[in-house]
This record gives sequence, C-alpha cells and structure tokens, in this order.
Amino acid sequence: MTDTNPGFFRVPGGNYLEGAVIANRFAWKNTIGPVEQRPGHQNDAWGYWSTDQFGLLNYLQMAEQAGAEPMLGVFAGYTLNGSVTPQNEMQQYVDEALDEIEYVTGGTGTTWGARRAADGHPAPFPLRYVEIGNEDWFDGTDSYNAYRYPMLYDAIKARYPQLQIIATRAVTSRPMDVIDDHYYNNDPDAFAALATRYDGADRNGPKVLVGEYGVTNGTSSNPTGTLSGALAEAAFMTGMVRNADLVIGGAYAPALTSVDNWQWSSNLIGFNAVSSFGSPSYYVQKMFGAGVGDHVVPTTLSGGTGLTQVATRTTGGAVYVTVVNRSTSTVDTQVNVTGAASVGGTATVTTLTGDPNGRNSITSPTAIVPTTTTRAAGASFTHNFPANSVTVIQLSTTGGATSILPVGQGVSLRVTTPGYTDRTLRHQSNLAVTSVISTASSAADKLDASFVLRPGLASAACYSLESRNFPGQYLRHQAYRVKLAADDGSSLFAADATFCAADGSSGTGVSLRSYNFPTRFLRHYNSEVWIAANGGTNAYDSATNWAADTTWRIGTPWFRSDVTIAAGFHSVRATTPGFTDRYVRHQSSLGILSQVSAGSPTLDRQDATFNIVPGLADNTCYSFESRNFPGRYLRHNDYRIKLAASDGSAVFAADATFCAKAGVRFQSYNFPDMYLRHYATELWIASNGGARPSDNPANYVADTTWVVEAPLG
Repeated sequence: MTDTNPGFFRVPGGNYLEGAVIANRFAWKNTIGPVEQRPGHQNDAWGYWSTDQFGLLNYLQMAEQAGAEPMLGVFAGYTLNGSVTPQNEMQQYVDEALDEIEYVTGGTGTTWGARRAADGHPAPFPLRYVEIGNEDWFDGTDSYNAYRYPMLYDAIKARYPQLQIIATRAVTSRPMDVIDDHYYNNDPDAFAALATRYDGADRNGPKVLVGEYGVTNGTSSNPTGTLSGALAEAAFMTGMVRNADLVIGGAYAPALTSVDNWQWSSNLIGFNAVSSFGSPSYYVQKMFGAGVGDHVVPTTLSGGTGLTQVATRTTGGAVYVTVVNRSTSTVDTQVNVTGAASVGGTATVTTLTGDPNGRNSITSPTAIVPTTTTRAAGASFTHNFPANSVTVIQLSTTGGATSILPVGQGVSLRVTTPGYTDRTLRHQSNLAVTSVISTASSAADKLDASFVLRPGLASAACYSLESRNFPGQYLRHQAYRVKLAADDGSSLFAADATFCAADGSSGTGVSLRSYNFPTRFLRHYNSEVWIAANGGTNAYDSATNWAADTTWRIGTPWFRSDVTIAAGFHSVRATTPGFTDRYVRHQSSLGILSQVSAGSPTLDRQDATFNIVPGLADNTCYSFESRNFPGRYLRHNDYRIKLAASDGSAVFAADATFCAKAGVRFQSYNFPDMYLRHYATELWIASNGGARPSDNPANYVADTTWVVEAPLG
C-alpha cells in the first residue's frame, strides 16, 4: 500500500464506522490498549468477527508509516439498519468524538493524549480533516441536517477551529468545508464517463472528497477487478487531478480482501494466508501516485481521439503526462508541452496494457503489470498509445509552465491571504477593490465580482478580464492602480489590460503578471488592487505578505449565469437542425419538446410558455415557472425534467434552478456538468457522454443550445 504513495487514509473507512446496530459501531475506546484486553466486536456491516487487534492507534500508525495523513471519521449516531439516535441521546457520541480527536492530536498533558503516549506513541498525529458519519444520505429522516451534523460540527469547531469538517451529504444547517462523494458502478463505460464530473463544478461551495470509488466487476472466484475497470478508474482519476483545486483527494475502496472470504466484488489488493497480489487497479493507483506533480499544466494531444488526459508539473520541473486510451485501437498522437523554457530530450514512459478482461490473481499475480521504457522527447513529439492502456510520460523541463485558466468562462478572483479568504476582487465606481462576497450577497454585488476570462488583448498567450456587468470593459492598470475601463482599441489599453498567468507566488493558486511591466503582479493591498513589485518604493510594493497577496484562486463566478435573460414570460425553442420548430413544454407533468406555433391551440401555447424568474436556489440563475400553473416549476427528478409544485425544500430549489451559459445553454445548478437537453423529444439534464441514453454525445451541443423568444401564449 505504501508503494501507491497514498496521501491519506480514512480512519476507519466506510460502513465499518457505523455497524448495522449501535452496539457494533467502531467504538474506538475498545480498540486501544493491550491487544489481549480488547473485547472485539461483531462487524455486522460486513459479516465477520473483528478482534480489534487492529485498532485506532494501528490505523494512525499505518498512515504514519506509509507517509500519509489520517482522515478521521467519527460516529454520528446512525447505523446501517436505519436506526437514528434521538437528539437528547446524541451528546454521548459528541463527547466520544471530542475524546477521539484528543487521542489523535492532544499533547501528553491532556487526558487522552496521555493515554496515547501510554499506548506507545507520545507524539501527536497530524490531523486536518474530520468526517462526520458515513454515507448519511441513506438516512431518510433528515436528522443529519437537523441535529446530528450541527451538534458535532459546533462542538468540534469550538474546540478545534483549525480542523476542516467533511459532510457525508449536503446540509444547510451548518457550513460544509468538504463534502464526500462515493462512486461505484459495474460498467466501465459508465464509470469512465465520470472523467468530466468536476470540470464545470461550482468553486464557490465546499471542496470535494471522493472518499470511495471503484468499478465493481469482480467475480465469485476472484474478488478483484479487470484491466477494463482499472482503465475506467484511471479516466475518472484524470478528472480528479485536473480539478485538484476542488477535489482534495480520492480513495479507491475497498483496499484489502481475503480471496477466501470476501464481502465486496472488487478490491485493490487480494491476499490469502501466505501471499498477496495487486489488481490492475492497484497498478493504476501506483502509477498515479508516482507520477503526480504540484500543479496542473496545459498539455495538448493533437491528432488522436477518445483519449483522456491530464498533465502536472513539480516545482522542480518534472512533468507527468497521463493518458488513458480505452479504445481497442492504438492511437498515434502529437504531444505538445507549452510554457516551459526547455524540455529534456529523453522521457521515461510507464505503460499498463493487456487484455481488457484480464485480471491478476494469487496464482498469476503479474499477468497485468506496468512496463517502463525511455524514448526521445522534446516540446513536441509523436507517441503511440497502445489500445486498452494507461500511460505516464515523465519529462524534465526548465522554467515556469503556463497555468491553465478557463478562457471564455466566467470566473471570480478570490483572495488567498490568511484572514482575507472571504474577499473577492470586484469593481466599485470603476476601481478594483477586494470585498467580502458570499452566497448571501446581493445579485448586484455578485455581478460586480464576476468576470469573463478572455484571451489577452495584447497576447493570446495571456488573459484579459472582461466585466460580466459591463461587457466591453476590462480590468486595466493605470498609474499602477487597477481600474475598470472601456476598451478604446489602442495598443496601450490592450497591454495595460493583459495579464499573464504563473504558478501562485505562495505555492498555490495563480499569480497574474502585468504584460507590459513583467516585474509587477496583480496585488491586493489595503482593500485596493494594484500591479506591484516585490519590495519596490511604493507602499503597495511592500514585501510583507507579498506571496499571499499576489496569489489568487480562480473560482466559479459569483454570478453563475454568463448570459442575462430578462425576467418575464418567454418560450424556449430548440436549435438542433430539423427541430427548430419545437419548443420546451410540459405535458402531463413531463417536460417534452413539441411542435408549437402561433396557430396552435391556446392550451398548447400556454404549456410552452414560462415565467423566467430568479433561480429558487440562487438569484444569479433562473427558474422556469409554468404560465398556466403558477407555483409549479420545471425541475429535474432522476435526471428527467418534470413540472412540479415547489415544496419549499432546498432540494426542490436546487433541482429547479438553471444557470444560463453562453449559447444559450441551461446548466443544472446542482449538477454543473449537466445541461438541459432534448433527447427523443423528452427533456433531461444530461452530460456529454455519460452512462444514460440521454447522455449520448451525438448532437449534444445542438441539443443543449436554446433560443429564448417572446411568449407563445
């Protein structure tokens, strides 16, 4: 397991934390101390007796010895048989969680820190994240949101304010620092479609932990997966790495299984009493663990199709290009590395390939394993990616590589300086300032704090920031002060309004360098925004906090819609050739695409007319209220679009909210990789190339692009 270079271990993982009944939860105090005195418990979550000789301290030591950090899961009053601890009985589990955190992190002068020292480990363990419960979306009573999560959140934050809290389902009662997503599927194609899951996800909400994932295509004779499953997981992993600003980590699950007594169909490592082996998924984990840098960088593959990729670079200049080819044909493609001063002439290439249905086993532990070779390389070279393969190409570079920024998309620039991370760059009376912007801010304030990222007016290799509120006006510097001004077409304006991206000065995020003053960077100082030089003569050039003040987090725009739609009654027409006479309408409470015209019956025209109002979940997006059934809205339910009366819940509000994107395309508020689509005359929210028929990539862009017109009825 150490050879996979893990970043963290969930301690303990999954259903083992809860048990099927409270008596069989992971009662951590029974798992420490002399092993012969530990009572053990029935692991009824998975159906075997646990001696607890591998207890809490052993989990922590395993993480320490593997070079990983523990991510602590605390029992939250819910068990797998559906039992929910009443609110008046929850305090004992809150106290149990606080004691557990003290055992992990407390000094020897504390009660439980002293107990840890007596157990043989005087030094505290590092801890950054605590997860409250496990998969609490199974609890249909809403007790997690109502009191279980709030009680634990409040108590932990009061005593340990530095800890980040992970929620296992969406809550509204308290903040979520991180939310835990789990993904399992026995279909590799469906799983691989998750590669783009987080590409368009909201950056203004909580971070994401993918606490469990895996393709579940093991067999009764071999509870580990196939190469095809491993390649699907690798495709998904490229998406997690590509979105590392949002996804804090991911963990394949389960990690270990006895091949003679197993409980889950696919596992990472199989063993029996005398030997063990890694599955193809294990070798994918190992390749990603050994080949990941500190920053995502742009790498293009020219001439190939059907490939999934990501590239990262270390601060020392090593670049790792990871490419997944799930097709049955080899693909020759051009690899282009941009932004580096130089690229070494030799690359190390590690490739995992073979029979897509192949597996490793106790008797054939190395049937599918990676091979490593070297090859000639440079800033541009052609490489042959084998069929059914994942490949990691390691290159050496010098000089900074250009950071990836989402050209053509709405963005916000979030401050990263400690103590100021609730602030965002905005324009105010044509001056750029930083101020507190949150989900509770007005739509006007969110609009002023949102920009559209354009190719640089002076150089397409850099960027310009166009006001979302005032199209044609850009952030520019003038006498070093950053202002909002209309483009006058001059070369001076273009240079002043162009900024070049580099890795963040503080080691995270992005720094933006002035195009025509290369020693100066976009900086916030005393709530104002300047282009500043480190240690220069002006007050805003102060070296104090220089790195943090010039580092920004590129986030989702506070104003989520890139296109403004006037409030009021409208009809929405399709743009797909052959369907341009069809409109969105409701029929028997289902959203459909129907031929409607000015000559259609009144009821048909009214069914195809909606009052477009500010989004129920976010007033920077939109909701579609029925013309003839006021109070009923288009919403998605199991991905299908339906008409339903609002029940006032947060879930309904989110399902009924759509953000307008360039095109016009309507993005699902709570599934940002999905858009309103017509498919076989039905309306869905759909992703491009996902697992459902409605995710078919054929005509995807046309099917998700609409024209908002005058009302038909």
